[in-house]
Amino acid sequence: MPTGYTAVEEEEDVTFKQYLLGCARAFGACFHRRDDGSLNQPEHQKESDYNKNSLLSIQEELKKLLDMTAEERNEAAKIDYLNRINDKVFGVARERRVKEANEWIDALYESMKE
Repeated sequence: MPTGYTAVEEEEDVTFKQYLLGCARAFGACFHRRDDGSLNQPEHQKESDYNKNSLLSIQEELKKLLDMTAEERNEAAKIDYLNRINDKVFGVARERRVKEANEWIDALYESMKE
């Protein structure tokens, strides 16, 4: 019994290149385009600028840090540390509020079942 990939071989209008592209789309390098029904060659995707922009941003931040005096670096580190602690405290408080809300909803649901 032929599969969808071996049955294509019997069709006369499908070239070997199209067959290989179909297999690549289903199993290989073009897997992200597997739902594309056409047997045409996939288009090249534009390269992302994310890594390049991230590297530039980090290099700028490093340059700023290297241009700072020792006192300025210590002050920046202290501010960063306090911001991180603040984020943790608010995160824990938020988790506690969510847990309390879930407990209240569970209790309400249990009272409705009675």
